[in-house]
Amino acid sequence: MINIFNKLIINNLGRDLTEYISSNTMNIVTTKINPFIWTYDLKALVLTKYLKDNEIINLTLLPNQHWQTPEKDQYINLEFFIDGKKYIQSYSILSIKDNIFTITIKKIKNDFIFDWCKNNLKKSMIFDISFSLEKTDTFPLVYFKHYNKQIQLTELDKNKSLLQLGIENGLNLEKGCKKGICGTCKLILHEGEVKGNKLGKAVYICSAFPDSELVVLGT
Repeated sequence: MINIFNKLIINNLGRDLTEYISSNTMNIVTTKINPFIWTYDLKALVLTKYLKDNEIINLTLLPNQHWQTPEKDQYINLEFFIDGKKYIQSYSILSIKDNIFTITIKKIKNDFIFDWCKNNLKKSMIFDISFSLEKTDTFPLVYFKHYNKQIQLTELDKNKSLLQLGIENGLNLEKGCKKGICGTCKLILHEGEVKGNKLGKAVYICSAFPDSELVVLGT
């Protein structure tokens, strides 16, 4: 029902009039009743979700009154909140018709955002969106095999060593000098790339940093 109501507002009133009405009737009640229309932020409402071959999700989304036609080659950024953390993912706009746009979410290796969308994303969900001329950063996933612990990095994790990432996420990792000399923290790189202090496959994690989308470490 909320999908139909919001489509009627956008399509019949138009975005300018909708923005005028919503801005003049904005209060605690209206923002709770319909946070898609009564907001100052650019948002999109999920109209349809189609899963193909467990590897592709096609979404059609209705943007609210703050939408403006994107420039050529612009990406659309969707904000996801997963396990209390915010992630921003960029997608190409496949088509725009009748105030509705379409994107495709494709599965890549160890893609936790795709898995979340497959299992949790539903019609009528509302996302904060924005535009960009470049794709947003894809942050690495670090997997400590001997703890069976996956750590999905975010913007806040930039420039943190592998040791720091593990400790901040509750792992009881071995540590010594923390200068990459003693070798107490040394782990074996099973997959991916790291930059910093390493010798062959041996990684001194106190002074090494993830340098690929997936980094797998173990004993």
